[in-house]
Amino acid sequence: MFWNIKWTLDPEQHLSHSTKKGPGAPGGQSWTVQWLKFDNSYFKEILAKSDKDLLVLPTDAALFEDPSFKVCAEKYAKDQETFFKDFAEAHAKLSNLGAKFDPPEGF
Repeated sequence: MFWNIKWTLDPEQHLSHSTKKGPGAPGGQSWTVQWLKFDNSYFKEILAKSDKDLLVLPTDAALFEDPSFKVCAEKYAKDQETFFKDFAEAHAKLSNLGAKFDPPEGF
């Protein structure tokens, strides 16, 4: 369904192509069942395309359509340890650059 749609930056267009109320699983919830568990299930779910009604945004679809991203996305779907390793390295690099998460409202 979503693979052949031309997308704009208008969020209403994205949601209008889904029978769900928001992105992800039914009811606009997370793309994964155990959404509080850190694992590679996001990559596995999108790669499997097992839920034909799953709303996949263009940014998510690009992970499996763009040749340069597809290699990594498929690797992360198959190999959770590689995903963990690469995520940890990227997180450390961003942290070392001084990236901060300090919402004005607090936590």
